[in-house]
Amino acid sequence: MAHQTPTPPLAHILSEVVKATTDRAKEGHALFGPITALWDEYLQSDTVRKLPQRHRKPLELFCKEISELSLTHFDAYIKGIRPNPRSPSLTGLIAPPTPTTTPPSNPVATTYASVTATPPTSPPLPVTAPVKKIPVRKPTPQPRPDTRLFLRIGPDNIARKTGPFAVLTALRNALGPDAKLLREVQTVNSG
Repeated sequence: MAHQTPTPPLAHILSEVVKATTDRAKEGHALFGPITALWDEYLQSDTVRKLPQRHRKPLELFCKEISELSLTHFDAYIKGIRPNPRSPSLTGLIAPPTPTTTPPSNPVATTYASVTATPPTSPPLPVTAPVKKIPVRKPTPQPRPDTRLFLRIGPDNIARKTGPFAVLTALRNALGPDAKLLREVQTVNSG
């Protein structure tokens, strides 16, 4: 009867950690891979290449910042922790995030294998799609109706010798309550 040697405990723990980490990395790649593919494709597009340098540089910095933020969230997802909040960069250049360490609460020595083998303390944050706002269309203004009134005054009429203001005053007196509809009188040569 062949005696089978048991798997050493440390080797078994390490293999379990590798398996769990690999599965988590595959899930993270499925979540964050499309983001990186989208940014890479956009930065290589003709639209970006045709931009003037003064516009392209800020766009590339913005895309780099989004990529680094995505990488930070990917790392946090792999580790099963919440990502560290970053303060916005004032110089426009992205500084690498500084790692923060917290002292262990218990005196038991932890190893990489034991830390990665333990399940995350909080479930990963769900990914939600942004809500698309439906643009509100302003109603198109309707063109004002043409309310112009043209009057032909004969060549020997006395109204030709008076000015447009005198004609306006006479027409308003003749219109009575509808006088407010008449705003101005212009002299036009009709030939």
